[in-house]
Amino acid sequence: EARGDYARVGSDRALLAGAVQALEAHEPETAIDLAARMLESFPQSKLRADALLALGEGLFASRRHAEAADAFRAAQEGDADATRATRACAREAWSRYLAGEHAAAA
Repeated sequence: EARGDYARVGSDRALLAGAVQALEAHEPETAIDLAARMLESFPQSKLRADALLALGEGLFASRRHAEAADAFRAAQEGDADATRATRACAREAWSRYLAGEHAAAA
């Protein structure tokens, strides 16, 4: 299983790849675990924004909308990639809406 291999390799790129693969396989808890592990192990990684997006998507799929919104907010901070930051902003707003934070979603 490739996700197991990614986790064993343990590099930032491998952990992120495993998280993305878990999302594609509809395994949000695995995605959350791998993305969180990547963020904890590599806090200064160039892949940080992508890992935060993967974490947010896993949390969103697990219906943990308030936590997902926080991950999407963090993904926007300091991200020079306007397209990715805009996506994170939109996902944050949707997550906040579903969490019942209607004013914050606007």
